[in-house]
Amino acid sequence: MSSSDLCLALYVDDEKTLTPETSKAASACSKSNQEIPIREAEKSALQIDNRLGQYGQHGDHIGTSYDNKPEEIAIPVPNIHPKPSDIIDWDSPNDPNRPCNWPVVKRSLFTVTTSVLLFAVSFGSAVFLPATEQLAGQLGTSSTVMHLTTSLWLIGFSFGPIIFAPQSPAHGHRGPLFFSMLGLCTFQIPTAIATNTQTLLISRFFAGVFGSGVLVVVPGMCAELYRPPVTHSIVFVASGVSILIGATTAPIAGAYLYTQGRTWGWLAWTTLVIGASVGVVGLVTLPESSSGILLRRKATLLRVQTGNWALHSKSEEVTLDTRALAYREYFTKPIQMFAAEPLLVFMTIYVALTCGTFYLALQIIPRVFQQRGWLPSTASLPLIAVVLGVLTSGGLFTVFTMTWYRKRTLRREGLRRPEDRLLPMLSGAVILPASLLWFGWSMNTHSAAQVMACYFAGAGLTLTLVSGPVYIADVYDSHRNSALAGHFVVCCLVTAAFPLWAGPLYASLGVQWASSVLAFVFLAMIPVLGFFVLYGARVRSRSRYTSTM
Repeated sequence: MSSSDLCLALYVDDEKTLTPETSKAASACSKSNQEIPIREAEKSALQIDNRLGQYGQHGDHIGTSYDNKPEEIAIPVPNIHPKPSDIIDWDSPNDPNRPCNWPVVKRSLFTVTTSVLLFAVSFGSAVFLPATEQLAGQLGTSSTVMHLTTSLWLIGFSFGPIIFAPQSPAHGHRGPLFFSMLGLCTFQIPTAIATNTQTLLISRFFAGVFGSGVLVVVPGMCAELYRPPVTHSIVFVASGVSILIGATTAPIAGAYLYTQGRTWGWLAWTTLVIGASVGVVGLVTLPESSSGILLRRKATLLRVQTGNWALHSKSEEVTLDTRALAYREYFTKPIQMFAAEPLLVFMTIYVALTCGTFYLALQIIPRVFQQRGWLPSTASLPLIAVVLGVLTSGGLFTVFTMTWYRKRTLRREGLRRPEDRLLPMLSGAVILPASLLWFGWSMNTHSAAQVMACYFAGAGLTLTLVSGPVYIADVYDSHRNSALAGHFVVCCLVTAAFPLWAGPLYASLGVQWASSVLAFVFLAMIPVLGFFVLYGARVRSRSRYTSTM
């Protein structure tokens, strides 16, 4: 109830109507916190009636209901709306307790630790790829079914924005993060001891569901540590490179383990050991980086010290309505944006195809080198060239952001032009199809030629996979959570389909033409990407979701 409504309830009797006097008194009550006498208008009427009663003693008596009514006393009216001074915030923009003002060493260690967590999750997604054929023979099923061990993990990733992302505003980052790691590690146990296909696939799916929490929460944790205009760049470079390296090294480790006489259960035990180790290290070393939770703790301490129980932080004003709004932001709003945003649709499809091609490469590259006569234990080693390409592109994107992009942004006095982010992506759009053609048509040349193609494929894939999300985050600044949630889900679902048809595609068309088909698809998308580089500002100006830069 508002203060005005409360005052009206105090001034208006059930049997009376609102008079000008009571309306004026109610207005005065709603504008101050002072004690105001109750029913002031009634007291005036009481004095008039008393005088009329006295007149009746000398003449005709005029009856009144107020003859014996006692005068009511004043009561204090509570202040329903909190004062601005009761809201706890950072002492200044340079408050040392604010995560973005932590020492550089502390923030760097924080970023490295969270990146290792991402590495562990992505490692588990691809570690079963080298054992697919052998698993199919041991469990008496087809290799396509066994590829579901990878696809179902990736489908599980798509649940992250819905389940874990809305929890951070209310519970901080640490809680959802380590709950996710605990669930991922737990489901490695039934995966390792599974004796049938159903148990194996179900365990892999739920491990992916829990692992998705790490993929969703970590970027939000790191985003608290840095200021614009480099925030999105650092976060997505660190996260993207960690995920790509984890997924790329997994087939190398998996092939080694499986060819050393180990059973396929060791793939799950290895994932468990890596996940538990980095999870414990993160639990011990990672502080809470959520500004909302840190301010809530500060408000609690000040309430105890001062005795002023009205002190509170903004995050403590969370209601059921705001929580429902948070869930809507990660569930229904992305669907609405995809229906109205062609820019978001194109970028998501392009990045999704790129991500799917990355997982296809993890599956196909070892198979191609086995066709050259390499042993299964060494056929995955060319993936090291992919790792080097990933690291190179991650470094180049960082240098680009800290030099050319930063200077252009400062020249505009802090105003960002999101299309400037697309120049590395445009470079990757040219490198990727060229490297695919190079890889496919060097099948009959020296193996070093294909290894070099793997390096440039990793570089082209990384430039696209890092630039795309950064561009989306810049374009939909105030709506970026919804945009990235939908983007992430679509990318996971599209990527999950690639391991299922990659083998049949290369088996039917051959290495040369299968690689060429993928290259032609990416070549056809370059003009559309160039259109957004040149005319993206016009497209954004017609959207109700994009931010004005």
